[in-house]
Amino acid sequence: MTFAKVSMIATICAAGLFTTTARAAAGPGSGWYAGADLGRMEYKFDNGFDASDNAFGVHGGYRFGRHVAIEAGYADLGSYKSTEECPSDFCTPEQYPIYYEVSSQRLELALLGILPLAERMEAYAKVGVVSTEFDLSTRNQLVSSSDSTRSSDPIYGIGLRLNFDAPWSLRLQWERTPDINDSGADLNAAWLGAEYRFGG
Repeated sequence: MTFAKVSMIATICAAGLFTTTARAAAGPGSGWYAGADLGRMEYKFDNGFDASDNAFGVHGGYRFGRHVAIEAGYADLGSYKSTEECPSDFCTPEQYPIYYEVSSQRLELALLGILPLAERMEAYAKVGVVSTEFDLSTRNQLVSSSDSTRSSDPIYGIGLRLNFDAPWSLRLQWERTPDINDSGADLNAAWLGAEYRFGG
């Protein structure tokens, strides 16, 4: 994902927020909210390797009337492990196998479009950008090392929210970050979250 693509996505999100703010004053449901999420993430690689782990996160945002919100969040996406075996007959036992462990965390900024379905239920779609940090640990019997990289990528998802008597809500969400850092890996995540609404 190039810087130009990330900038374009961020510009679209900012333009949508500006247009919504300019066109309408705060309506029903407007206000601040915050929440916590538990989830399950899965990396799917082009080479057929899949990895999954539990995840958790926090989020908060501001809702502009019934149909639009802007949201920021942090998530710990867990970790996954893989092993590289000797590719030939000329490896020493000290060199192979090589053990890899990757953990990741991310920051997210997203724009939500919300569709009320019933008195207490609504659906939403979201699009935004994420900045993900990957911590890589590598070791064999001789040495170990660690390194970190950061990637900026688009994210999109859909969800359902169940509104209880104020100020609590529950939401179920699925999301995808495609081709993270141009690596050929897609990240899919499913979340169950609880929210507290500070506004009306």
